[in-house]
Amino acid sequence: MILLVSSCAQPRVTERYDRLRRSLAEIGFVCKGSMVRRHMPCGGPGCRCAQGPEHWHGPYYQWTRKVKGKTVTVRLTPEEAQTMSSYVRNDRQLRRIVAQMRTISLGVVQAQVKAVSRRRKTPLEIRG
Repeated sequence: MILLVSSCAQPRVTERYDRLRRSLAEIGFVCKGSMVRRHMPCGGPGCRCAQGPEHWHGPYYQWTRKVKGKTVTVRLTPEEAQTMSSYVRNDRQLRRIVAQMRTISLGVVQAQVKAVSRRRKTPLEIRG
């Protein structure tokens, strides 16, 4: 990878970017959305859950995500919820890493543009 940044900053920038790139390889499956563990009343008048939240049924696990602009919720078993939770965490980690990579890349591009524009100016333009 060629980075056109100042020689003192280049090793740090390259090391940081390479660390982030390597961490991408460690991420497993990814899924967008969120996970919820909840207890709910059934609504039956004679049921124990009518006595209040401490008597509600559950826990129930739900994975919620957007599909074509619509919210889709899926109820999961405890085992599925555990697996899906790790996929959702992986997705968030992926987004954080990519955001950091974009920030570093933007800094490199801005330094490159600045360096090129400085080289193009003639002495008259610099004096102003």
